[in-house]
Amino acid sequence: MPAGEGGTPPMAVLTKWDKIKKYAISWGARIILLHRINRAVGTYGEEAVLEGVRMIGETTLPASWWERKHDIDLLRGIARHGFGAVNKMIKDKELCFQQTIGASSTPWPSAEKVGVRLRAILVALRLRNVKSMKKRSFSTMSSSAHYTSATATASSHAVGGSSSTKKKKKKKKKKKKKESGSSNKAPAK
Repeated sequence: MPAGEGGTPPMAVLTKWDKIKKYAISWGARIILLHRINRAVGTYGEEAVLEGVRMIGETTLPASWWERKHDIDLLRGIARHGFGAVNKMIKDKELCFQQTIGASSTPWPSAEKVGVRLRAILVALRLRNVKSMKKRSFSTMSSSAHYTSATATASSHAVGGSSSTKKKKKKKKKKKKKESGSSNKAPAK
């Protein structure tokens, strides 16, 4: 029940810092995880969310019957129903869990095993995204490298010369200052 409803004043909840502190890290981690799942499903769509992801690690399978379609539907189910909504995911006719678990006496894997699998899926998604970003940035860089270097050279000359010319001029000025300063001093006896 939210603070302030049912006769509980907001400050009564906020002053129980030990309880807030105890759960804050796990709440924050869940929110970040849920955000990543929603972003992945929203970006790639429910059906194509794992497109481009080759392998997710066989050691993290939460059950012997678990397949790639279950990975996809785990992400879809969490995006639709939220964390811990296992019964809603099993009852969802568009997800494959109803066929696997709903029709038989096959048990749902433990929350810990599903959590490990979910993290492995998210790591695989992150790796896929990094690889695709590198490919895009490399192709963009290689096609515009000549243009960029030519533009940089032209603009530096237009505003007073290249940066190496400016550095040389600064060095000459410093050298002149040192020489003129040392010639004004009286010789040491």
